[in-house]
Amino acid sequence: MAEDPFELIERRMARLEKRFREILKEGLAPTWDLSERTLEPLHEVHEFENEVVVTADLPCVRDKQDLEVHCTENSLEIRARMCHPVSFRRWGTVQREADFECYRKVIPLPAEVDPEKAKADFKGGILTIRLPRLVRRHKIRVL
Repeated sequence: MAEDPFELIERRMARLEKRFREILKEGLAPTWDLSERTLEPLHEVHEFENEVVVTADLPCVRDKQDLEVHCTENSLEIRARMCHPVSFRRWGTVQREADFECYRKVIPLPAEVDPEKAKADFKGGILTIRLPRLVRRHKIRVL
């Protein structure tokens, strides 16, 4: 039996609306945390047929030992210690002084991934993480 095209459109519209709300929420959130002295790194998430690739720009991070990456099936957390603090003086409308010592970002993933098979590479301040998509196989009993 064919799927009702209106139900299909309705489900797709609901997913688009949910993603639009997420984008708005991300765009309005600050990209720093003064209490923890952290900045959010610039990042990109690309979804492919077999994997999700996350790329993060981490200037002032020199060594992979300064990185911590944690992954679940649905999210990725990046923490990185800078080699020297980054200071901002007289910035923004409030014009506060701020020093930042590390990066931190939790990234929701667009598809479920297999964290145990993830691979990461860090070169020239760019962190690239390849996350294979999770393939769930279920045995179907034939009657």
